Amino acid sequence: MHSRFFASMRSRPRVLAGLVGGGLLLWLSLALLDAHQDLGIGFALGSLGGRNTTVERLLEKGAQGRLSTSVKLRGQVIGRSPLLDGVVYQIEDRTGSIWVQSNDTQVELGQVLIVQGKPQYQAAVVDGLDFGGFYLAEQRRRVSKAI
Repeated sequence: MHSRFFASMRSRPRVLAGLVGGGLLLWLSLALLDAHQDLGIGFALGSLGGRNTTVERLLEKGAQGRLSTSVKLRGQVIGRSPLLDGVVYQIEDRTGSIWVQSNDTQVELGQVLIVQGKPQYQAAVVDGLDFGGFYLAEQRRRVSKAI
């Protein structure tokens, strides 16, 4: 179900914006305050070395219920919003974008980062339809060379 939802939302980004109705920051804040749900099994990366995954691959695995406990993404910061005790920022690679929750507020628009984090899913049910989504709970990151 999730893969069909994400595929349809890629082609209609205004629909999601309308559904959220400017309350994206509120939704993200509530999502991040909620207890984190471990959705995955797999291997944990010991450092920022190793292979990167893509946003598209992460969302596909999430829709299949096969998330790893830790993944690594490389992309550019295209959005940022402060929280009381951290920040959420949007990172984009060649396949898509995903929000990342971090306790470190030192994130700048345009930075290219390698981020290691734990994939999470937050439901947002409206009239019986789940408009929730995946985000990444940052474990560590480093600045990378430009894409």
